Amino acid sequence: MGIAGQVEIDEIVRDHRHPARLWVRAALIDTVLSMVMIVLITGSFLILGAKILQPQLLVPAKDGELLSHQGQFLTSLSPMLLPL
Repeated sequence: MGIAGQVEIDEIVRDHRHPARLWVRAALIDTVLSMVMIVLITGSFLILGAKILQPQLLVPAKDGELLSHQGQFLTSLSPMLLPL
């Protein structure tokens, strides 16, 4: 296996079920699912953070406070999440 020549590229273009196209489709599915999960996790983190931290009036005012508030948020979910 080496670099594909023009003949191989033309064959890939004509054959929609060529294995090379299947690998591209797998990467597309992986990328789309990853981005959807990032959006879902970020949205959940924002909603739950607002639900837990806002009633306690925990708004970061200094640079170092952001991480301590996030630590409090994560440990309220589960103490095992503190290293995160």
